Amino acid sequence: MLNKLFNGRIGRKDFILVQLTIGIFLGIAAALAAAFLRGYSQETREIVGYIFLAVLLLTYLWLLILRFHDLNLSGVTVLCLLVPILNIWLSFVLLFKKGTFGPNKYGGDPC
Repeated sequence: MLNKLFNGRIGRKDFILVQLTIGIFLGIAAALAAAFLRGYSQETREIVGYIFLAVLLLTYLWLLILRFHDLNLSGVTVLCLLVPILNIWLSFVLLFKKGTFGPNKYGGDPC
């Protein structure tokens, strides 16, 4: 199941648009959750916050893996983003480098 979920590619434009869309959606959802949870305990608000954080992290992990696939790199390359200085360079690569032309080992060209 995870193989199907993390299989495929996403181009630069879609990568940026999906990031912005998810960021806006989660920002609105977090604001609404904060408004609705105002009368609840601090512990309840923290649990809801951790749930939002987990959804955000898993979604961005998924996007990063798909983007690395577009560059014909393994999804494990996402671990390089944890290395200082290298993470800055890789961020620029993810945003500005064109993916491989035509199909690669991770799927067809996302166009």
